[in-house]
Amino acid sequence: MMNNLSDYIYDLCQNSIHAAAKTITLTISFSNVLMVIIQDDGSGMDEETLSKVKKFEFTTNKHRNVGLGLSMIHDLVIQTEGSFELKSKKDQGTTLILTFNHNHIDFPKFGNIGSIISDLYMYESLDQLKIYIKNGQFYMFDLKQILQKQKTLSIKKYIEENINQKLRNIGVDV
Repeated sequence: MMNNLSDYIYDLCQNSIHAAAKTITLTISFSNVLMVIIQDDGSGMDEETLSKVKKFEFTTNKHRNVGLGLSMIHDLVIQTEGSFELKSKKDQGTTLILTFNHNHIDFPKFGNIGSIISDLYMYESLDQLKIYIKNGQFYMFDLKQILQKQKTLSIKKYIEENINQKLRNIGVDV
């Protein structure tokens, strides 16, 4: 169940990991609208797949019969009067650009983005995770530097606390 925006972001980043991405870049930008951009260097999608991903009944997952992440985020974007743009080329990666009216009554709570980023950091197959947070101020986290250290729970906790503090600094309720 997707209860907050960070759950959606986590699911979408997992899609990137399942598509063999070695690098994921997540940009979260706050202004009149909330913009979320997820870019990866994974296997990408062909035109036929791109035309189907917004449909709830479509999935490439062999373990379930319905798609979740892209179709559900598409519905949330529409509910909150935002926009959905998906660009992908086979063997070249994918870029997802989402905007939301974050003041809309149907917009969910932001959630614990630090926790989901620190969970993603634990994936062995992921070489680099870059996070950009923009709101007049600019924060950049390049987890490749942290990944050079041993993957431990103390580093995971450090990532979570650091990202959440930066979000609180710009007024996000995490």
